[in-house]
Amino acid sequence: MDSRSRIFQARQQARAVKAHADIALFELHRRAVDALMGPDAESVVQKASDQIRKWEAGRLCSQHYIDAWRNILSMPPDAASKAILQPDGDGPALRQNTPFGFLSLR
Repeated sequence: MDSRSRIFQARQQARAVKAHADIALFELHRRAVDALMGPDAESVVQKASDQIRKWEAGRLCSQHYIDAWRNILSMPPDAASKAILQPDGDGPALRQNTPFGFLSLR
């Protein structure tokens, strides 16, 4: 196999891994949206807010994402759902920098 073929194959594999990770993150955020609309919404918002405070205190995340997630958590659930699950714009980047990691442990 020549170097071009190896590079092409490596790129294909990297794209497949990224697509799988994006799907998993989208599903995590689908669960987050369900939780924000459910009986435990207040607790979920509190845990996500706690995570955002940790990011800010430790300078672990860009202020852009801190501000964006605070804004989303202050929205009514239906508006938050649209912001969290948007397929373009900030949606994918926000899902990469999520305060809902605790939901993956459920």
